[in-house]
Amino acid sequence: EDGSALVVYVDDLMLAATIENSRKHWAAIEQKIEFKDPAAPIARYLGANYSFDDVKSLSDNSVRKLSISMRDYSRNLCEKFFAESGRKPKKVTTPFLSDAEWSTVSETPGTFRKSCSSHVASALFLGRVGRPDLSTIVQRLCSAVSRWTATEDNALNRMLSYLHYHLDFSLCGSLGPEDLASLELHLYTDADWCGDAASSKSTSGCWLELSAESGRTWPLAWSTGKQTATASSTCEAESVALSSGLRKEAIPVQSLLERLLGRRVKIRSLVDNTQAISAVRKGYSKKLRALSRTQRVCIGVIHELLQDKEMMIDVEHCPTD
Repeated sequence: EDGSALVVYVDDLMLAATIENSRKHWAAIEQKIEFKDPAAPIARYLGANYSFDDVKSLSDNSVRKLSISMRDYSRNLCEKFFAESGRKPKKVTTPFLSDAEWSTVSETPGTFRKSCSSHVASALFLGRVGRPDLSTIVQRLCSAVSRWTATEDNALNRMLSYLHYHLDFSLCGSLGPEDLASLELHLYTDADWCGDAASSKSTSGCWLELSAESGRTWPLAWSTGKQTATASSTCEAESVALSSGLRKEAIPVQSLLERLLGRRVKIRSLVDNTQAISAVRKGYSKKLRALSRTQRVCIGVIHELLQDKEMMIDVEHCPTD
């Protein structure tokens, strides 16, 4: 009831609270749990290094900045892989093979077929905690661990080569108390229509952040996933991505923020496909009438959410650039 939030992950506990409430809550928790170490400011949590501006008092109106770095975790992952493979990392600018390389059908069992699960799971954790740029390639590699071939060997090598030369990437955000009144949830969704060269299915992706009129933003969530059926058009793929982003990410976070802030925060959905925007605003499209059966997505539901003023959800066009 005092706005504090406790995050529990197995045996790691993280508390977000005022200084006074923090002391009170830890004292109460310590009546039930015996900790090896005393409470400490957030510096390292679940493999990530956090740089976070402390809140000195309730009257402290300075802008808070957050930086999440997984440099050490990433370096250990790269060193383990390249030591096992005997290869040297190549300097690359993206984590993806070319379409021609990725679509190559290989019958040769991969060199890493026995250890691929370990490498990919480590990268999956990396992509979930602080490296959204790896999300899509990790998802594709996860789906291949049971049928690993030489093509996946090359894809894994490419991803970790990219990671090796981009260890310093960090996830950053900033907001201040004066931003509280103008906060909005900005949801960016997109899809690569049949973009995976090894499959006819599209991949959905979304990015969710808190945004303020000041231009400051705070990263909250992101996701990527292969769609359940082959999309017949870009409009279809984009509509599925929008539905997934709203239902699985934005609306649950909106509900959480409503409990924390005592008011509902507007969701601004940003999509770069005008046909998809038109379809959800109308609530029906002849071209998309099979969506509910093929993709289990109903644009009528999204339309109803847009029409319900209490939900405070809007869809706008966002240029691809």
